Amino acid sequence: MKRRPTIGKSAVYLIIGLCVIAVITGLVLVAAYSRRISAKVILTAYQDDEQYGALKIHYPLNETLFPPDIASPTFRWKDENSESDTWLVTIKFRDNNPRMNFV
Repeated sequence: MKRRPTIGKSAVYLIIGLCVIAVITGLVLVAAYSRRISAKVILTAYQDDEQYGALKIHYPLNETLFPPDIASPTFRWKDENSESDTWLVTIKFRDNNPRMNFV
């Protein structure tokens, strides 16, 4: 009779440890991504005529035009509201193209 190879205790502990780490990592990732708010949720509560805080956009200036072949511009703003931790950037176009939203 041939003897079957056995797994040592250290290999079993290693496998269990890796499984525990994988489960914890998965739970952390799920918790991190479940807290993200979507643009749709923000836009549902948004009202055009409402005043929202003291956000100042430093760049680009209002009505700035960018040629289509340049590198992506960097947007810079300052928010005086210390409670803000998420912003929604909406780009509206004058023609009938749909607006672009970035959280």
